[in-house]
Amino acid sequence: MAFARVSNDHIETATTTYGIYPTYLFGDHDPILDQIDTLIADSGMKLAEVAVRSHVADGTLINWRKRKTKRPQFATVKAVVRAMGAELNIVYRGQIIT
Repeated sequence: MAFARVSNDHIETATTTYGIYPTYLFGDHDPILDQIDTLIADSGMKLAEVAVRSHVADGTLINWRKRKTKRPQFATVKAVVRAMGAELNIVYRGQIIT
């Protein structure tokens, strides 16, 4: 994807503007959505079951799957991940970005 203009707080393309941080760039959706899709598939659960277990609306999960949601809330992601018996933690990479 070629970016038309970059400023301190966003990248602007021909069609869409994305909020960014220099240490966390992504295209049309947050990559955590891809990881959640994989986790749901691996769990064997249906979206309705994930919704019930996580107390997250099934409409939210559908919007994630259809990529209508681009940047899901951390608390919502955490609830869904934990409902499937997984954990979402910060892992030190061994370097500090300056």
